[in-house]
Amino acid sequence: MEAQIRDFDKLKSDKLDDEGVKTDTSLEQMKIEGLIEKCFDRFKQLKSMDPSLPYFYRREHIRFLERSLKSLSTGYECLDSSRPWLIYWILQSAHLLNFKFSSEVQSNIIQFLINCRDANGGFGGGPSQLSHLAPTYAAVLSLCLIETEEAHAAIDMNGIKKFLWSVREPNGAFKMHVDGETDVRGAYCAITVARLCGISPNNKLFEGTAEWIAECQTYEGGFGGAPGLEAHGGYSFCGAAAIALLGIPTKCNLKSLLRWAVNRQMKYEGGFQGRTNKLVDGCYSFWQGALVQVIQMLIEKNSNNVSGTNSIEELLFNREALQEYVLICCQKPNGGLIDKPGKPEDLYHTCYCLSGLSIAQNFSMNDQPLVIGNPDNEVLATHSLYNISSKSVIKAYLYAQRNTKFFVQTQLSINTQNVCLLVKIQVLGQPLSLNVMSVRFSADSIVARSSTNIATTTAQMNGRSNFNSTSGKMDTQALMDTQQHHQGRLGTPDANNASCMSSDFTNINNNNNINNNNQLEQQHLKSTSQMASFGANAQDLFSQLHEALTLEPKYQPNLFLPLQSNDGEITIGTRDGAAHVLRCLKVWYDLPNDVLFTAINLVDRFLTKMKVRPKHMACISVGSLHLAIKQLGLLPIDTDDLVAISQCRCTARDLERMAEIIASKLGVQMSSPPVSGLTFIRLFYHIFRNAAKELGLSEFYESAIILSDLEQKMEILACDASCASIRASELALVMLCTQMDASVSKLDAGAHQIHGLVDYAIQLQKLCRIPDSTFFHTHSTVVKILSNYNGQQKMPYKQRLVWKLSSRTLRSLRPTDKLKVTSYLPTIEEDNNNLRFRTGSVSSEDGSEEDWPTSPVVAVCEQC
Repeated sequence: MEAQIRDFDKLKSDKLDDEGVKTDTSLEQMKIEGLIEKCFDRFKQLKSMDPSLPYFYRREHIRFLERSLKSLSTGYECLDSSRPWLIYWILQSAHLLNFKFSSEVQSNIIQFLINCRDANGGFGGGPSQLSHLAPTYAAVLSLCLIETEEAHAAIDMNGIKKFLWSVREPNGAFKMHVDGETDVRGAYCAITVARLCGISPNNKLFEGTAEWIAECQTYEGGFGGAPGLEAHGGYSFCGAAAIALLGIPTKCNLKSLLRWAVNRQMKYEGGFQGRTNKLVDGCYSFWQGALVQVIQMLIEKNSNNVSGTNSIEELLFNREALQEYVLICCQKPNGGLIDKPGKPEDLYHTCYCLSGLSIAQNFSMNDQPLVIGNPDNEVLATHSLYNISSKSVIKAYLYAQRNTKFFVQTQLSINTQNVCLLVKIQVLGQPLSLNVMSVRFSADSIVARSSTNIATTTAQMNGRSNFNSTSGKMDTQALMDTQQHHQGRLGTPDANNASCMSSDFTNINNNNNINNNNQLEQQHLKSTSQMASFGANAQDLFSQLHEALTLEPKYQPNLFLPLQSNDGEITIGTRDGAAHVLRCLKVWYDLPNDVLFTAINLVDRFLTKMKVRPKHMACISVGSLHLAIKQLGLLPIDTDDLVAISQCRCTARDLERMAEIIASKLGVQMSSPPVSGLTFIRLFYHIFRNAAKELGLSEFYESAIILSDLEQKMEILACDASCASIRASELALVMLCTQMDASVSKLDAGAHQIHGLVDYAIQLQKLCRIPDSTFFHTHSTVVKILSNYNGQQKMPYKQRLVWKLSSRTLRSLRPTDKLKVTSYLPTIEEDNNNLRFRTGSVSSEDGSEEDWPTSPVVAVCEQC
């Protein structure tokens, strides 16, 4: 089934009509609808440019999780007693994004959660805190998500059982902690933890629990926190999921519950509200979305469907609309998800927005998930009852089965991963019957998916963990491996190291490394080779833009240099002087602009990675130019000639060796140019040219925006160290917008059309995930650099032209007093109208005996 984006113009009729009676509730609702309408309007404009939208900021969300694992803002101080929850939200979000933290980080997380264990058997909200059902639930789920033997061993199953009995009420309800409040959350958390720890739902521990939960159902149909309280989305999920996990008949009205749940989806926004007459909230994407699925499963079970197969054809809410709300309205371009537009990102909403997105995408009886926009927007599946991966659930069951002395009999329905299982487990040396009915799983391919049916498989338990199939010859591990959801299709970035959120994790280093896709680099290389002949097809241009944006972080330097050298390090002046020398060499050898941008990119990345002495700067910069020529596959320059012209004071062999060192340290691949500002300025130029053509502004655009001028100004910016750490895409977009700003005054007629081009630039900024704050800061930086470069208020560059004479010539001249240098070597007269000025990066070092420039030199051609 193909996902369809709704017609947002037609949806405006579904906005709130207060019938002329304004209340606080109606005013808040209309305010939120206005914010969401702006999101939808911006999306429509972007969609016209890029049909693959909406875009999922996967990489940014992963970085947000990594940052959060390292440190948190002061706003999280109120959650000091909920630290296992922070870990769970991060781990579950990372799972949905198909990201896995390093084994070292996982081990430190396990140790931290062990420190949170209380003597009473449960987990506290932090070290030395009392046992509480909520952090116990979060800690157990976190350890199950890690899936290692060490993680499972960190759960004290006997202690958990003891703790659960200590918070149980005589009527079957559960308090959140000893002498604490009683509500539906306690029952759900207790049942979930018990099931993952191998405690049977038929245990006396849960006598009367289902009946007490049924008493919490309200006249509306949903569940309140306790009998007599208002129906609430979170409590309703807890109540329905607890009943499903108990697996016993219930007295609650499922049809009334379903009617209440499906009516919580907002017609215009597409997301869910938590209660009647409340605002939309991103977290209810999971609480209400998963609730609908759980109710449908319970109704199906009560209809005497005992075949073990799933007869539910479709979820009873608008799955496309929910995805629209999450992807269009709840994403922050810098990472993290939010409650609603205008709210800040946080870990709680990141976890449950992504979980709701997973529910909306992955519940389907066909093999293809329902994903709006690009197929890469798909997230991994989550279990609708536990909200962790189905593989994690199965591993937890099997570990509990091996290490407990309880009788365990479970019926596990895992529809969210297109897997329907009947698992019956018996321990104490008795045979294990593992009946797998109609197992469907996704293959590792981007294009194709496979569907595998594994009929009844019996396995026998030998010792502690040795399960071998007697009929199908398929062990349990192989079965669980089939539950992996499209691994490789979304890519699994690996983190070599990360840090955790509290002082207990200060020993963890944050050296995360996200692997790059070689196939994508090859596509980028192909796109680069065709750069000069951009087609008019906008979709091709945006496809190339997506590739460049994906590879951009790999080639982005993080260079911050001091203004003055305190300990012999490279300064801004040294770096900028070397960059301008490379620009001179580009003109001298008539090299394409690609060589200069590649060479400067190599220099900046090398300076970012290595500590360099100023005396080596000349060899590094010229060696980078030599390497750039090789990398681009151009006709090489004789190294002896390059050394002589550049006056870099090293031998040809030194230059070759330096180029090899740079290539080794940076992992340079030949015939694979980096993504630079030149890449983006060319892309943006042709994208805007297409837009200008559509708006009837072709004549204005062709006269005002000239690609060669843009490239030359990008050279000036690339030679300035203040631009080295700015994203190449951001720098290029700001440069082009600055050029258009300067040319708007030339447009006498059709001023309304130029607004369309401005709106196009704004939407392109959003597409590139450039926040407004950084965009404006970069704009001021660009304007300042170009103004200083062209400003007549600067003093002309006073560096004298030095004629170098040989020793023999000097000896022959020395005895003659009448010989004056100015007599035979007259000064070069310059036209005052064409005075060339240095940039404003740093002043020259007068009186220096160093021939190699330590500050930016003058422009080398009048066109610049």
